[in-house]
Amino acid sequence: MTSAAPEIRTEVSLDMGSYAEKILNYNLKAMCGRGRAFSQKELMKPMGVTSEGAVSQRLNGVTHWSLVSAINVAHAVGKSLDDLLNPKEMLESVENQRREAEAVLRIGSEMKKTVAGDPRPRFLVAPAAGLEPATVRLTVGCSAN
Repeated sequence: MTSAAPEIRTEVSLDMGSYAEKILNYNLKAMCGRGRAFSQKELMKPMGVTSEGAVSQRLNGVTHWSLVSAINVAHAVGKSLDDLLNPKEMLESVENQRREAEAVLRIGSEMKKTVAGDPRPRFLVAPAAGLEPATVRLTVGCSAN
């Protein structure tokens, strides 16, 4: 009896890897920025990059994380890698955005049902030609000398 090689599912691991990167990026973006604990400049050395642009590309998912740089950044910000890969805050943010979008849609649909009329803005238009008040036209003649 021959044994078959185990089936390797690369698509599952790639999807999970992309999801983990999104979580890591979200959590680090929440820690960086104006008035936050860390700046992108402070993350350059632990990431092993030489510019803030490279940090931005990594945080925006343009370039991918290596395990070494993820661990170094976690250590630099005083968190464990497990903390930075925790999806709780990201999922709460997504849920809040969904609720806000539903509220906007609900308000919009309620506005359409108002008795007062169409809730869309009304734009002023010029009256048709011939209905404007009589005006005196001023003509200025130019002499060619």
